[in-house]
Amino acid sequence: MFANFIAKVKQLRFIIYILFKFRGDRIMYEFLAYRVITGHLTCIPEKVTKTKRLVPERLRSPVLEILEESGFDGDGQPLASEQSGE
Repeated sequence: MFANFIAKVKQLRFIIYILFKFRGDRIMYEFLAYRVITGHLTCIPEKVTKTKRLVPERLRSPVLEILEESGFDGDGQPLASEQSGE
């Protein structure tokens, strides 16, 4: 089971590398923002758990900008103004 986990981590790192190398920065930031929205990553250090890892510090500010444009906070939760329907 642990070997399967390691294989998945290596695969994810390879995908991020390919996105960064061949597609440009914006697509990689959008991919990380998607991972935050789906609950796999977070941009808030206080919200880190064993299953929810932290977005690297050098990538955090562009990911936060994309999340704010999409109406989400740094943990992938909808902003308060989006929830109230305003």
